[in-house]
Amino acid sequence: MILRTQLSALARRPARALLTGLALTIAACAVFGTVLAHQVARQVVVDRLSQTPAATNLVVGATPTLDTLQKVRAVPGVAEAVGRVDGYVQLERISSAYLQINADPGSGPMAKVRLTEGRYPSAPDELAVSRRTADRLKLPVGAVVNLRLDAPDSSDPDAGRETVRATVTGLVETADDGWDTAYTTDVFAARLAVTDRWTQIDVRVAPGVSVDAVRTDLAALVGADASDSIMTGAQARASEQEAALADIDAVFVAMSLFVALAIIAAALVTASTFRIVFAQRLRQLALLRAVGADRRALARALAAEGALTGLVAAVLGVLAASALGLLAPLVLRSFGIDVPRPGFPVGTALAVVAGTVLMTVLTVLAPAFAAARVAPLEALRTASTTAGGRGIGGVRAVIGGLFAGGAVLSAAVAATLLGGSDSAGRDSTVLLLVLCSFALAFLALLTLGPVVVRPVLAVVSWPLRKWGAIGRLAASGVGAASRRAAAVSTVVALGVTLIALTLVIGATTQAATDRQATSMAPGDFNLIADDGAVVPDSVIQKARTRPELTAVVPYRTATVRIGTSKSDVLATDLDLRQLATRGPQPEPRTAPESRRVEAEATAPKTVDAWHAALDRAVARAAGVRPGDSVTITTGQRTLDVRVTEILDATPLATGIIVSPTDLDQLGVPPGPTGLLANATRPGEPGRTAAYQALEAISPADQGLRLSVLADQRDQTREKTNALIVVLLALISLTVVVAVVGVGITTALSVVERVRESGLLRAVGMSRRGLTVMLTTEAALYGALGATIGVVLGLPYAAMSIKTFDSTVPVEIPFGQLAVTVAVLTTLTGLAGLLPARRAARISPMEGLATDG
Repeated sequence: MILRTQLSALARRPARALLTGLALTIAACAVFGTVLAHQVARQVVVDRLSQTPAATNLVVGATPTLDTLQKVRAVPGVAEAVGRVDGYVQLERISSAYLQINADPGSGPMAKVRLTEGRYPSAPDELAVSRRTADRLKLPVGAVVNLRLDAPDSSDPDAGRETVRATVTGLVETADDGWDTAYTTDVFAARLAVTDRWTQIDVRVAPGVSVDAVRTDLAALVGADASDSIMTGAQARASEQEAALADIDAVFVAMSLFVALAIIAAALVTASTFRIVFAQRLRQLALLRAVGADRRALARALAAEGALTGLVAAVLGVLAASALGLLAPLVLRSFGIDVPRPGFPVGTALAVVAGTVLMTVLTVLAPAFAAARVAPLEALRTASTTAGGRGIGGVRAVIGGLFAGGAVLSAAVAATLLGGSDSAGRDSTVLLLVLCSFALAFLALLTLGPVVVRPVLAVVSWPLRKWGAIGRLAASGVGAASRRAAAVSTVVALGVTLIALTLVIGATTQAATDRQATSMAPGDFNLIADDGAVVPDSVIQKARTRPELTAVVPYRTATVRIGTSKSDVLATDLDLRQLATRGPQPEPRTAPESRRVEAEATAPKTVDAWHAALDRAVARAAGVRPGDSVTITTGQRTLDVRVTEILDATPLATGIIVSPTDLDQLGVPPGPTGLLANATRPGEPGRTAAYQALEAISPADQGLRLSVLADQRDQTREKTNALIVVLLALISLTVVVAVVGVGITTALSVVERVRESGLLRAVGMSRRGLTVMLTTEAALYGALGATIGVVLGLPYAAMSIKTFDSTVPVEIPFGQLAVTVAVLTTLTGLAGLLPARRAARISPMEGLATDG
């Protein structure tokens, strides 16, 4: 009877049930959506990142000879056979440019490229290039280029090099759109690569022909020694995809951790929601107790109600994720991105539903048993609801104090270890202590939330109290139910703490990566002379007069040995002060050998005569520290220099920076062996113009090679930025659940505050004023959580960074953190806007007539 009563009440108000389970719906949608995304991502890797087309049935490996291709094509049942080869060929018009040559049929099921302009090569003197290659190297359709092939005799690379004339006939699109890629027929590709063997031969079997039969014939063709190299297309693709799929799986394992955090947030929101709902039905529950309902039976009925809510929420979440999975490919296809549609794994869907129901039951147990303890005399109360509580009990305070003490103790031990001199085996211990401290701090926040919220509310609401009566009423409304405010704000705090951790660690990592990338690749372009050659003075002078280029700095390099080491190291006299890059040029940072900063490591940043700056790895191998003297040896000459500083990274893969005078003393010829330059204009257009300017002034017969260092820096920066964006996107799941929790709390609070709203309207508050007040209350939940999250996240971000490298300065992105607080406050305010407008529509008479 009790269960029927509860379920009938639930059926009469389905909107409240849906509202109660909204956070669960989002969590179930996130879990099932992650499963579908994993499924799609693996399929994309299989379809696009494999070097073997899906139509390939067999692959002949073991680098078969060129004449094997025609023999394979003659095997009965072979519909198509494609020889694959890749290599590099030099553009003769400027010796600094190379093209990566790939063999591809250009069309049909065995093609890995798609023609976008012109026609695909069909003659043995034609090429197709990627769009980026055409733009960067000025190779439009119709361009004629001279290609200088490698010498057949590797012992004399400059002897007998053949020049081949080729025409660019088309532009193609590939999965990897590099700036130096070209495609052509298999015969011409083999000639340009100067090879007598294919990398592999891809075979497509005719429809209706047995693949095993063709494989047997191919094994007989290539011989017993190479027969084991023949594999099916599926085997080849599986081998190629194994590493990529492992990376994808690792990414989704990390994603599952963030989804788990979203689930925890949903559980917290759900528990808070059920407490509010049960409190609003206090008189009904007391009446059931008065007519003889047992506490346990009442608790079981409430738990069953929660289970039903979880079931409905889980089903809706799974269906929503499935619908989004079907809609996303259609939307992406409109932007030119083709991704497969996910399937519907029934087993996984049932597991998500069952897990959500189980989590809901576990979440609702505590509120259910608390509500079941209601006394029958409560039925005599005039109010049908009860307001949220404010304090915490003594047991809860003791438990919270233990959690807080454990968090402080773990953090103190971690800080002590970070300040110690012995780093052996320390990192893992410190990281474990930091994670333990963070977990205990969050548990302490959950337990002591009502106590923590009050002082934070006093600070956060101070401007509102100065604003006027509406601000004071909003702050008082939140403070009057501090337990409820703590429950909602804690979920917001969890999301903001993770965001703060990500932003601080990301900013620090980005700054450190930029410093290292700038140290290793200090210019946009590097023009290098081949061994024994120099960069002509005419090239340097022309580069300095070109408007597309700036900060043109020549330099020398020489191979030396340092101290007693037997390993060769590249030395340079590059003066980093002459490089005027766009934006501030970061100073090379001293990197002491020890994890502890020492006085002798803070040496001057300039490199004068008889002084040197060493790469950290080189210094460790040579056993030298800042201030030590070390001997540099080249040929028969030696030179003693003093080490002024140890750098995280030295430029251009060198190991030591010395002065030009020191290279002269070592007998290094005076001509520069390289030249660094920057693009005058930012972005790809400026970079392309600068590249073409350097290309135009580089003689074809001087043995010069040009590399784009800026592309390497961009790739590193893009990877870091992409990782930060992905992490923030994953954390947004928790934030969305938190914002929804604020909306749910505000909506349910409106029900129990009808009389309060009516009184405020009766004493003269306008509808707009009541809407603003309640919306401000919702925004305060977000402001409380965001403030606590930032305060909690900053020290743990700093400790996490120092765990991995105690010498890295912590970068705090104050602007981004301020935006985070403002955005969360705004979102939570918007989440409470609709309930606030609903409350504002209550008339004064309606509110005064309500018994709550």
